[in-house]
Amino acid sequence: MGEEAPQGLHDPKTRATFFLPLNDNREERVVFDVIRYLQKQRERRIPVTGFTYSMLNDPVFTGVWWEGNQWLSEGVVLFIVDYALSLDDRRLSIILGRLKERVFCPPPRKGTFQGLSSYLAEFAFRELC
Repeated sequence: MGEEAPQGLHDPKTRATFFLPLNDNREERVVFDVIRYLQKQRERRIPVTGFTYSMLNDPVFTGVWWEGNQWLSEGVVLFIVDYALSLDDRRLSIILGRLKERVFCPPPRKGTFQGLSSYLAEFAFRELC
């Protein structure tokens, strides 16, 4: 039997990432609404343990997609959200489902990158020193 990893050397987390468009005042309000939503998730039974988002005043990312017969693009904001759950925890799908529902519903308007967006959950861990 192999050696077990020493206890306390890592803190398993799951990180969800997604993009939101940011090109006008309406989309800016949506982004701030998502930030407030994430801040309130700290009070949940399984809380958000932290989150990161890219610059808002001048988006550093551009979403590009093919629609019809042309390439379209728009400024987007990247969000990275951390949960104190391992990737194989069954509660994670419920939590990510709620996040997806909050962020991507109601359905976005046609001709936006958000219409093609989805979220990605990935395993992440933080080394404890």
